[in-house]
Amino acid sequence: MSKLSIITVNFNSSSFLKDCLESLQDVVVDGEMEILIYDNGPTDKGLADIIQKFPTVRLVSSERFISFSAANNRAADVSSGEYLFFLNPDTVVRSGAVEALIQFIKYKTDCGAVGPKLVDAMGQPELSYTPDPGIFSEAYMRILRRLPLGMQKNLYNTDNTRKVDVIVGAAMMVRASAFKDVGGFDEMFPLYLEDSDLCLRLRQAGWNIYYYPKAEIIHYRGQSGGIKKSESTSKLLTSNTFKYRQGQLRYYAKHKGKLQNMMLRTYLKWKYRKDRERLRECLRSELIAEK
Repeated sequence: MSKLSIITVNFNSSSFLKDCLESLQDVVVDGEMEILIYDNGPTDKGLADIIQKFPTVRLVSSERFISFSAANNRAADVSSGEYLFFLNPDTVVRSGAVEALIQFIKYKTDCGAVGPKLVDAMGQPELSYTPDPGIFSEAYMRILRRLPLGMQKNLYNTDNTRKVDVIVGAAMMVRASAFKDVGGFDEMFPLYLEDSDLCLRLRQAGWNIYYYPKAEIIHYRGQSGGIKKSESTSKLLTSNTFKYRQGQLRYYAKHKGKLQNMMLRTYLKWKYRKDRERLRECLRSELIAEK
């Protein structure tokens, strides 16, 4: 068995994937390490050149597009690592980050999953952990993001190791046995909040979730979905915003009870009151997910 399996899902992300793989070349772990790329609906012509440059990478190909959660699960199914490191292609791993995470989860026996400190291209801290999603916690995080940077740093500590509710799925190391025991990612989440759902189920199973800032990873946010920034504001049905709302509806329906579900749906009806057709499509997808 390999000690570590690094899993990344590619969907038209090869322009970022090259830098991600380059940053993993100097990683040294105590035991074997494998890197798996799940090609989610082979349409990325740049991927062939990348695989040629990194011949030790295992490519798992799909004949059709599946959800991000399902793609990660398919790669995990054929992995052999004691620890699984789910890593977005739009990341660059800083020196020592992977080694720090694997040492932490190895010796912290109550740890089901651990996440690093995420920073943007300028080195500024990004959202690396969150409270469990809900009406009030999401409102709090939305307000937090709009505060001056100095106030954000006082209210959102990125310097200390801590137990958290959720670590952001852009870079998430999970104990393989725990991942298997809870059934992996819920494949009904299209792109967002699958990390929140997994962390909640791990906590319900008795594991703790940790944020570990001694490991640091650069995250070029929003590029893993294969959607250009200019497209994300033009068509709700194919945008990251729409996928987030689908995941949000799924999460609330699954975990948050009738009152918060009603509050969310009322808010969405108001927010998209001028785009009823797309709102209905979003709500319809949530109902399909419930079946």
